[in-house]
Amino acid sequence: MTPDDDAVAQLAQAWASGDGDGVIDSVTPDVVHNVSQGRTQVGVERLADYLRDLARTRRERWKDVVILDGPPGRHAIEFTIYGSYLRSIHGLPVANGQSYVLPAGMFLTARDGLVGRISMFWNQAEWLRQITGEVRVTQTDGGR
Repeated sequence: MTPDDDAVAQLAQAWASGDGDGVIDSVTPDVVHNVSQGRTQVGVERLADYLRDLARTRRERWKDVVILDGPPGRHAIEFTIYGSYLRSIHGLPVANGQSYVLPAGMFLTARDGLVGRISMFWNQAEWLRQITGEVRVTQTDGGR
């Protein structure tokens, strides 16, 4: 494995387990974070703020994690998010511990042994359906 591969694996392990400090340790100071359904954020401080907000409002763990390698420095991670919506987010439904399960993906660029770009994608409409009770999903089959 290359140092870039190691950085991606470290980020995946840290994010999967809710270890925000581990995520921060694996990224460049000028990391670009393309938030799913949100604005692009630049810099480690903005990513740290995002991770703190995530930990405050939701408890998420990843399962079924698969890291895919592309050309040098390019990677993707496919995973399933198992989460609970703990604290209401302004403009979204009221939180009361609703559970959700979502397939998700992340595209990354790594350089010099650190991750410099994170582009995360998940289906917000499906998340909203699950937390509002319109659809209750307890597991996913990964499309199999």
